[in-house]
Amino acid sequence: MLRAQVEQRLLREGGIGADNVGVEADRAVVRLPGSVATLLTRHRALGLADTVAGVRGVVSLISLNVIRRPDMDIVHDVQASISDDPALNGTAIEVYSIDGAATLGGSVSSQAQSRLV
Repeated sequence: MLRAQVEQRLLREGGIGADNVGVEADRAVVRLPGSVATLLTRHRALGLADTVAGVRGVVSLISLNVIRRPDMDIVHDVQASISDDPALNGTAIEVYSIDGAATLGGSVSSQAQSRLV
């Protein structure tokens, strides 16, 4: 019963189906095996499972399916996000990407702007 409740919560509120993340329940401990594309989805699955009544613990066995993207695509997408954000208008932020890891350099005029980048 606990397993079904967690499965329903993941699907209904998180859009996370059993084809991506499975649910195993032993007493009040839930194990989530599977794989997802983003850290956000993994975090959401764990959080949703933890909110089901009767769950006392959640064990993550969720792996990430990391999709390799060309460095220039990453740089382009980050630059586009920065230029589309009105709060970062006028900033001089440089973007580099090596082996899929983006690095930002430059300066901003406020602490609020530094939290955005």
